[in-house]
Formats: sequence, C-alpha cells, structure tokens
Amino acid sequence: IRSGELSLPRCQGFTDVVVPATDEEIAYYEDLASKLDDLSQGLIKRKEFNQLTAVVLARLAALDIRLADSDSNPPKGTTKIEACAEKIRDMYKKYPDKSQVVFCDTGVPKEGFNLYDSLKTLLVETGLFHESEVRFIHEAKTPASRRKMMEDFNQARIKVLIGSTQKVGVGVNIQRNLIVAHFLDVPWTPAKLQQKIGRIIRAGNTCEEVHLFRYIKQRSFDAFSWETIESKLNFINQYNSYQFGE
Repeated sequence: IRSGELSLPRCQGFTDVVVPATDEEIAYYEDLASKLDDLSQGLIKRKEFNQLTAVVLARLAALDIRLADSDSNPPKGTTKIEACAEKIRDMYKKYPDKSQVVFCDTGVPKEGFNLYDSLKTLLVETGLFHESEVRFIHEAKTPASRRKMMEDFNQARIKVLIGSTQKVGVGVNIQRNLIVAHFLDVPWTPAKLQQKIGRIIRAGNTCEEVHLFRYIKQRSFDAFSWETIESKLNFINQYNSYQFGE
C-alpha cells in the first residue's frame, strides 16, 4: 500500500484475522456445493437455484451464518463481529484518543438481527465505550446531522463508526484521528476497496502509522474473494504504472 507521498500515514498493509469455521458453517458450504453440482447435472432448475444465488449465500454465510440461516446459533467466539469487537477493544486500549471505522456492507441496521447492533452491543457491554461513542453512519439522516457526526468522529468524540461503502467509503473526510479500519466483508470491486482504504490513508490524518484489519472466515468464500480482488487491483496498479511511467 503506497503511503510515502503527500505526508500520508504509514501502513504495513492488511493484517488478517482468521475466524474459525464451525461444523454448521462447513456443512452449509458443502450443501451449497452439492446444490451447484445438482444444478450442473440438471437436477435443479435455474429459477430455483443458480450460481449467483450460491455466491450471495456463500458471502452471507462467510460474514455471519445468521444472515444466511436465521435459525443458526453459532457458538461463542466463532463470529467475525466477536473477533472484530476484540480487536477494537485492543486497539482502543493502545490508542484511547483515536478513532476506528468498521466497514460492513451487509447486515446493516434494521429490525431484528443485524450486525451493526450486534457489534455495538458487544462493544458497549465491555464498559469501555459509552453508547454515544459507537455510532452508525446510517443514523445521520440529514446533511447537518452527517456533518455533525463527521466532526465528532474527527475529534474522536465518536470512537467507533460503523458504515457501508456507499455511505462512508466515498466522499467523506473522517481521517483526522483515524487509526484503524476494519473490513468485515469483501468489497465487490477493486475500486470499492481503494475507496475504503482511501478513508484512512489520506492527507490530513494526524496518525503517523495506521492499521488495516480484514476478517476472514476459515473454509469459506472469503479467501477466494480477497485473492480475486487483490489480483485485479495489482493488475490495475501495474497497468497504471506502465501507462504513466511510474
């Protein structure tokens, strides 16, 4: 990750946080694979199940099995949000006067189970954070409330901001005291990944060094998805370097 220009903060690249797969999750992935096999043999109609359906369900299960199967009850310590909450707590203890952002495009705030509320509950229950210090970008419904939230985050009055690529990954300046960016799910395109990274590795960040954590579920679609995105991004960077003689 290039950070030597324009007085940008240093960054060593992604740190992978590997989350163990449960027996239930492994069985779920195997069931999807079995259905794809049946599809290829014509045993399932495409209008009932197809490759796109399999990809969407696999991504949901990798993020949190409860998003793919509402009846699931994963064992303690086996979810990405638990791993993320632990990292947030650890980094807060090291940098109590800094802020952190969590990128999550799925499981956004809504009635019933969602990852945003679940992650906030895990953080507040520790006693380290007040509810007002863990916020969702989705709470800012007006331009004025959005500006106020950005100001509070830049001043580190908000310690943790949780948001999607669409709402916080593009066109916002949240870098002033941003020390960590957490990636719960895999971006669909290299451009979206660059946009998110650009929120923290950005001129105006007062931190000398910043950190990127990405959460990878074992034996899931995650590793393949990240490899695909990185391969595309490397190709784009190599092409640009050739085109512009860098």
